[in-house]
Amino acid sequence: MKIRCIFIVVGILIVLAVDAQQIINEEILKGKFTDERDNQQYTWVMIGNQVWMAENLNISEIINARNGQITNKTIRKLCYDDDDINCYAFGGLYSWDVIDQYISTEGAQCICPEGWHLPADEEWQVLVDYLGGDKVAGGSMKEAGATHWDKPNKGATNSSGFSALASGIFSRDLGGFINKGGVCNFWTSTLSPLYSEENNAYMTRFLLKRNAHVFKDIGVGGYAYSVRCIRN
Repeated sequence: MKIRCIFIVVGILIVLAVDAQQIINEEILKGKFTDERDNQQYTWVMIGNQVWMAENLNISEIINARNGQITNKTIRKLCYDDDDINCYAFGGLYSWDVIDQYISTEGAQCICPEGWHLPADEEWQVLVDYLGGDKVAGGSMKEAGATHWDKPNKGATNSSGFSALASGIFSRDLGGFINKGGVCNFWTSTLSPLYSEENNAYMTRFLLKRNAHVFKDIGVGGYAYSVRCIRN
């Protein structure tokens, strides 16, 4: 009986030690910070050696898409369907005009909080490679389930904690807001190969509901996408 009791106690201690270690790991890998510009809190997650925001940026006041994004030094956001509830759920959508005016070099702070910056395409690639490569990384980056993604949300596990949401995009060329639930597209601070004085385009990364891929694309004027920041 005494031996049984000892085994039970040891077993309990092992379980408690494992639980404690999991709690420690959670504290190390995830946390919150405050954007002092508007006192909004964001969750961050450590993936490999990088620390990413685990939520889409949502700074500034909403403007109506019919008026177009302003291009002066004031940040403005679009909310899907011009409804600020969508910004609360998915974060803001920011146009090429807004992004471009805040980037002087690759990896610039842009519209990110102090201590964070708009990731370069190479930094996105480090993340993608760490999560298994272009063909599978999207699965571990996408929030699982059908709350913020339409079915089938293929491969989604969110095992990385990145918590990508299908925020949709805005496109003047395609008639406005499109594909919420089906796609998320993120700006990078890397100029595209199509760069010119007339077309100051940037690389983007996007994920889809129908597979676990992480795709590359090019963002130009007339489009608005989500922003994820990476810690300096």
